[in-house]
Amino acid sequence: MHEIKGTPKLSTLTLIDLVKQREDCEFLSAVSADETGATWEAKRKGDPSACRVAYTTAEAYRDGRIRPGSAWERHPGNLCSMVAARKLIALVWPEVDQ
Repeated sequence: MHEIKGTPKLSTLTLIDLVKQREDCEFLSAVSADETGATWEAKRKGDPSACRVAYTTAEAYRDGRIRPGSAWERHPGNLCSMVAARKLIALVWPEVDQ
């Protein structure tokens, strides 16, 4: 559990694990990830096609996430991957994301 702006949230890694265990998860995986961003793809059984979400360091800068000395400055690729995964889970499995 993490506390984000005073609200308890499951970690992204926990959400990924929960979704992968669901019977309606055909797949959930990282397609690409590097220091400039990440792309994740998922398919829920019964949906006609897979869904992809990307998140880049340019978006992280725009969103105010990357600040001097922050984890975002040190590990932008890993954190972009976590944001992309969480956004994808919220889109495909909104009942799981908090």
